[in-house]
Amino acid sequence: MKTKLAIIFVISTSILTSAAIDLNQLFNYANQVVPDYVVNVINIANPKGLASLRNEKFVYTTVDKHPNLVFCYNFREDDMFCYFLLENCSHGSLFDLISSYQDKTLPESLILQIIFEIATALQKLHSNNPPIIHRDIKIENILIGID
Repeated sequence: MKTKLAIIFVISTSILTSAAIDLNQLFNYANQVVPDYVVNVINIANPKGLASLRNEKFVYTTVDKHPNLVFCYNFREDDMFCYFLLENCSHGSLFDLISSYQDKTLPESLILQIIFEIATALQKLHSNNPPIIHRDIKIENILIGID
């Protein structure tokens, strides 16, 4: 099997840098099929990054898999960064979907489906013990998956 490299972007304080990650080495996927993924990298040397890491690790380790929540396949951390291997929602965000309709209105049935799926995801988070509050729900943070 060939080594797979994922090019990712890391935001640290005010510097945007890129890095290449060997997924085989990082996640020990030498003879496994790697799903369609994205790698979310958190700079844990930054205090904001450390707080974000605690929140994301808590959510990904306590909430069961749900069709309306992004799935975390795995995560690893080193001295500087934490790497989350996440499900790829390749159809962009709700913002992208709305923008693609340009001057047209989204069909009512699609709007109702989206509202239902958001509510279902929030119900899952809020019913967790302890409850999880998203606190940043906006159309840019609502992703459109394949299914």
